[in-house]
Amino acid sequence: MKNDLVYLADYLPHTTMTAVCPHCLHAWAAVFPVTARELVCPFCGNVSRIPFGQPVVLLKKRDDTSNDGASMMKHYLGVIALQAKPMTRGEYNEYRGWSIPKDENPVDPGYLVKYSDSYEAWSPKTFFESAYFEMGEDPTTITPGMVDHFIGDNLQVSQLDEKTTLLSAKTITGFRQYETSSCVDPDNYDENMGREICLERVKNTVWLCLGFMLQWAKNGLRR
Repeated sequence: MKNDLVYLADYLPHTTMTAVCPHCLHAWAAVFPVTARELVCPFCGNVSRIPFGQPVVLLKKRDDTSNDGASMMKHYLGVIALQAKPMTRGEYNEYRGWSIPKDENPVDPGYLVKYSDSYEAWSPKTFFESAYFEMGEDPTTITPGMVDHFIGDNLQVSQLDEKTTLLSAKTITGFRQYETSSCVDPDNYDENMGREICLERVKNTVWLCLGFMLQWAKNGLRR
């Protein structure tokens, strides 16, 4: 359709490079005006800035003498801390002083995201909420409320034998943790008490893991 076409002659001079989204790591062949300051990832919809007007971080030239760069990539895991607030795509463009492109929906829900280095970007609501966990007002500590939220209410309790309780807790990441609690005398078996003991152990484990992640996000990797 004509509305889907972009006439490069209207955006001269332009350049082309292989762009890599810092949010979802999707790579694509990007063609954009040399005056562009931000790119929109066609896969996840995140808006990312081109630093200093030059594609030195988000964009990387393909080495024509080598094999496909994507096949040589390694997998990485990172943890970051950031600030964000709800903002539609149209509000973000207004915030940046831009006119929203005709092929973008200004009412798309999302978040204005601010990283620790004051770098700002826009992230679609679905992508953001599936990747980031709300901490609250204090970014320096793990709270009981955070632990409870991470565990959720997807708990399954069963009796393994005459004196043992099994608890299965499915966290919001989909990871399951199992804990057991046993009494000495079957006559003293109490499933509710066993449940509380198991749940407390689950909470302690999640608290430890969240603390580990917060330390990583705060200080990075110290090699």
